[in-house]
Amino acid sequence: MLADLRDFGREIWRDWVALVSSIASVLLAIAGAVSDRPGGLPSWTFWVAAATCFIACSFRVWRKQRQERDAAVERLRPMLDIRGIGPMSDGHHRIRIHNLSQGRICFRAMLVSTRPAIGYPLPVLLRPTHGEPHDEAEIPGGEDYLIDIFVDPGPPHPLMLLLMGNPPGGYPIPREERRELRICVYPVSDGAVRASRWFYIVPQPGGGVLFTPNGSGEVAG
Repeated sequence: MLADLRDFGREIWRDWVALVSSIASVLLAIAGAVSDRPGGLPSWTFWVAAATCFIACSFRVWRKQRQERDAAVERLRPMLDIRGIGPMSDGHHRIRIHNLSQGRICFRAMLVSTRPAIGYPLPVLLRPTHGEPHDEAEIPGGEDYLIDIFVDPGPPHPLMLLLMGNPPGGYPIPREERRELRICVYPVSDGAVRASRWFYIVPQPGGGVLFTPNGSGEVAG
């Protein structure tokens, strides 16, 4: 509390001195110009100027602090959301990423961890759905984008996680095992908030699998 008051007082003093100096210079110039006229400037003019400066610099300090607070809140707000499962085609299972902002965002998606472990070094980037394999994609403001997670070639073949490793390609995992995947998405810009969510691969009778998300997304720093 005392530190906050001290910082506030320091900001007030800096602004107040700057404003008083400026206005006092103007008033002194005016006083010099009218000093030869009857009456001149009354003494209370300078007190009014000082009070006006104090009110003005108080407002400036409050506005500056509010703008800094709003900017900090904005930086902590996630710009991307993992909405859940996307449409499947040709055995490709996907997740849907939504751009919460109004501007275009360049982003990456990453497989952060699995339960049980898959025997592959994590984290590793995931493959955007469209075009040749690459590790970044762009989403227009307010729109969605799909990320490929794995492809199911059908029993008895293993599932293939679509990882952007070195080299990029499919990594086999048994279809008979239930597996949990923690997936993270984040804008490429530095310091952006990351969103993450768990997804489950659940074996089904007959050799098929069910791909499903947990109840809600998470926000990670």
